Amino acid sequence: MFVKIIFVELPRAKDAQPTRTILFEAAGVGMIKVQNGGFYDEYVTPDIRYTIDIASRTIYLIHNQEYKIYVKSLKGDILRVIERPHRAVGLNNEGRKKLLSKFKGGDLKSIEAAFPDKLVVIKDIRVLPRGWLAVYRITGAELFEIDIFDPEGKYRYILEPPQRISLEKAIFHDRGFSLVEEKDDLLVYADYRIKNIPEIFK
Repeated sequence: MFVKIIFVELPRAKDAQPTRTILFEAAGVGMIKVQNGGFYDEYVTPDIRYTIDIASRTIYLIHNQEYKIYVKSLKGDILRVIERPHRAVGLNNEGRKKLLSKFKGGDLKSIEAAFPDKLVVIKDIRVLPRGWLAVYRITGAELFEIDIFDPEGKYRYILEPPQRISLEKAIFHDRGFSLVEEKDDLLVYADYRIKNIPEIFK
């Protein structure tokens, strides 16, 4: 698949045409092809990720197979590029079985044959308060660590959550993060404070 990330700015005048800016594009992303279609898994499928910092009107874009984050203005200008040395992690038999177990039905033999032997590098990117950035770096099958960069793009921390708490679906805010957790067959909203990084979380 060929995918484009396009910023469309709607004009104020009724008769004017929208302005379209291509921010990022890549081929061969979004799906791994097999004989009768294709499949997707966020730990192995080449894809594009992006997140927007509304306060600074900047957008962070990546191809998840490399540790390179493009920071762009909404006009498409590259403001900076954030890089960190990192190699894709190989997929061992145990990890392969774990990821393949999620696929039910369909042509499992074709999926197994096409399944990559390496994981992608980045799972996700998130904007944190005050212009900081969280990069979800993949370390194994369904495993990741969170690298933290300051507003200038300098690598500063690894964010480690408390035991038995996953930040996969965390919503970050000025004090820390919130989650919807399942406890005793109920969905519970939980809010957590992060006290030891005061330059990000007040």
